[in-house]
Amino acid sequence: MPKNLIITADIQNWNKIYEFITNYFKKSNLSKKNRFEIIISSEEIFSNILHHSCTAVNDEIVVSVDFEPIAKMASVVFKYGGIEFNPLKISLPDVSVSLSKRKMGGLGLLIVKNFTDDILYTYSGGRNILKISKKIIDF
Repeated sequence: MPKNLIITADIQNWNKIYEFITNYFKKSNLSKKNRFEIIISSEEIFSNILHHSCTAVNDEIVVSVDFEPIAKMASVVFKYGGIEFNPLKISLPDVSVSLSKRKMGGLGLLIVKNFTDDILYTYSGGRNILKISKKIIDF
């Protein structure tokens, strides 16, 4: 059953998200590697929300976590107001190009795409909804 955490769009709240996600997936017996990849991906998503969507510290963010043992799928969902921001429309950096010739940004989303198996984004009722999911092979 999904669990929810409601916080405000403040960088200081990352620690609350970290503890919430870590504790939930630790109880679900996910391996350290799986938890690490979910945490790193969630941190990047939270950072993008703060930098590209939420416009005020009091903007509400709802973080939901879920693990479906039969499907072996772990997910984290972020629901938040603010400006519509679909990170899936951001161009990923060409990492084959030297750093001096590369545009800034996008590496975090590249990490999220490499660490997760599915990313879904919708905008409904003035709320952004972003779900990252990871297929769990080992526990």
